[in-house]
Amino acid sequence: MTIEEAARELKLAYICEHSQSYLKEANQQRLNLDEALKELLWEEVTQRRERSHQRRINQAKFYQKKYLADFDDSVFEEQPRKQLRELTSLEFIKRKENAILIGNQGTGKTHFSIGIGIEACLQGMSVQFVNAPNLVIQLKEAVNQSQFVRFKRRFESVDLVIID
Repeated sequence: MTIEEAARELKLAYICEHSQSYLKEANQQRLNLDEALKELLWEEVTQRRERSHQRRINQAKFYQKKYLADFDDSVFEEQPRKQLRELTSLEFIKRKENAILIGNQGTGKTHFSIGIGIEACLQGMSVQFVNAPNLVIQLKEAVNQSQFVRFKRRFESVDLVIID
């Protein structure tokens, strides 16, 4: 059995695809077996995490990507800024609490909520993003098609639901 065959059976996609070129490079750099194996496995872990993050972000159905690092909270007074920073810890999700963002149009509620959602995805949580008008339409359709239980389960199965 070749390395590629074993990696394919074990579902080690990165190793399956890159093992030969990696082994050549490791041989040229005169890495010992322990170092080479650690590096190859670490790269597999890194690639798997990245794919997992991207899958979670895609499944969340964000209509655009917004990150917390790009959110400017300097326009807010100290108390709201403190509350926003507390939300970025994502502890409210772990405690199964709700968070409601209230403010005028253009204050960054959507940007912040998407940023929180993406951060949750990066921390291994499942997220569902939906805007309120679409949610109402989907709910009506589910009720009309006697699919309400299935519709409800979809939201119960995620760690964070964001309604914009």
